[in-house]
Amino acid sequence: MVFNATKSIRVRDGLIMAPLAEFDDDRKKFRIITYSAWYGYDKNRAKIYDYSQIIAFELMENGTTSVSGGLGSALIGGALFGGVGAIVGGTVGTKTHHTSCSSLQIKVTLNDIKNPTLYIKFHDNKKGEISTTSVKYQKLYALAHECISILDIICQSLQSKDGTTDNAKSNLSAADELAKFKGLLDVGAITQEEFNHMKKQLLKL
Repeated sequence: MVFNATKSIRVRDGLIMAPLAEFDDDRKKFRIITYSAWYGYDKNRAKIYDYSQIIAFELMENGTTSVSGGLGSALIGGALFGGVGAIVGGTVGTKTHHTSCSSLQIKVTLNDIKNPTLYIKFHDNKKGEISTTSVKYQKLYALAHECISILDIICQSLQSKDGTTDNAKSNLSAADELAKFKGLLDVGAITQEEFNHMKKQLLKL
């Protein structure tokens, strides 16, 4: 099956940038790459799914759901604005109150009775706990919320009545950019004022 990733979610694992999830927005397909002791991060062995198979998703930290959404439901746990912002809201949503993180993953529920659940693992307890004030955590947190925003955009585009994809692509671009700026804000690379300015520009407020 032909698959050309138009968007990739990657995390640093040692010396490599490991792919965790890839989206082919032209063909409306995605795949989730899991680590194997035999094959490493071999994306060519990952099963490919249609966007239309996604039913729901949730971001889980230390086993607790902090953000969730899916078909027929609004994004819960971080929606700050209306319209486009409701999608981006998951990216800039509420922070966890944990002081350390042992696991950070996204659970994706599919309309597939043989394989109803997928996990996108950003951090797990095999790698030990990390402080929620660390740069590593902030980067993983921003990536996880960027992925949540992408999944929310996919679900919203699936249930949109007119079926247009131009708006979804525009929203995806805005979500990507805002996620990057939020990550920079979290690690102190830009000020709150600079972030607010870029947010207004991206959301056209």
